[in-house]
Amino acid sequence: MVEHFHGKEGVRGSIPRLGSINKVSLPVMKRLTLSQSDKKLTGLCGGIAAYFDVDPTVVRLITLTIIIMTPPFGAIAYLLGAVITPKGDN
Repeated sequence: MVEHFHGKEGVRGSIPRLGSINKVSLPVMKRLTLSQSDKKLTGLCGGIAAYFDVDPTVVRLITLTIIIMTPPFGAIAYLLGAVITPKGDN
């Protein structure tokens, strides 16, 4: 259905003014980065912990368990993650 507007009044009422449109705030996108403030080796576990909002010690224990249980794949995955994850500003 095509609406025809005549001046400020249209077929179905007034045209909304730009100032009267409710502004929608977009959510801030979280980004996985290497932690600069909470790091032991590379900051990867600290960055993952900050991204998921969990304790960094838990992430480090899980990472250590994966590295020990799956040699050499866990260590390779950790190093690859540390290389491709960008550095954070924190």
